[in-house]
Amino acid sequence: MKKPHKFNIIDVFLILIIAAAAGVLVYVLMGNNIIRSSQNTTIVYKIEVPIIMNAALADIRKLQAGNEILDSVRNQPIGTIYDVEIEDAYFNLENRVTGVVERVRHPKHSRVVLTVQTQAEKSDIKKYYVGGKNIMVGVGLDFRTPHFIYSGRCIYIEELEQIEGD
Repeated sequence: MKKPHKFNIIDVFLILIIAAAAGVLVYVLMGNNIIRSSQNTTIVYKIEVPIIMNAALADIRKLQAGNEILDSVRNQPIGTIYDVEIEDAYFNLENRVTGVVERVRHPKHSRVVLTVQTQAEKSDIKKYYVGGKNIMVGVGLDFRTPHFIYSGRCIYIEELEQIEGD
C-alpha cells in the first residue's frame, strides 16, 4: 500500500523558489515597465555636442528637420531632428599674466546643438523614457544620425502641451 504524501516545509520552500524564479523572469522580460506607472507624452529635448572639429561640419550640415536619430548603443529610435544649431566653440583658459580665467574661442572647432522631438513615456517629473533610454537634463547620449555618429548630453527638455482628444 502506497503512503499518501504529506505537505511539509520542503514543499513550501520549493513553491517559494519557483514563484521567485517566475517573478524574476517576468521582471527581466518586461523590464521596469511593470513597476513604474507611465504616460505617453510628446517632448522636445536638445542634445549638445560641446566641441566638434570643423571638418565634421559638412556632414552635420546635411541633417534636415525630420531626419531620424537613433541611440547608437541599442540602435533604437530616440526621435526626429527638429532643428540643428552650429555655433563657435569656446573653452575656459587662465590668463597667465593676470591669473583670470577667460572664455576663449576654440580654433577649428564648433559647438552643435540638435533639437529633437519624440514620443516619450513620462514616469517622474522631468524623467522620460524613449526606446528604453532614460532622457533627462545632464544625461549623456550616444547617438546616430543618417550622416554621422557622435556623443553628447541632454541640456534642455520640455514637454509639449497635449491637444484635447490626443
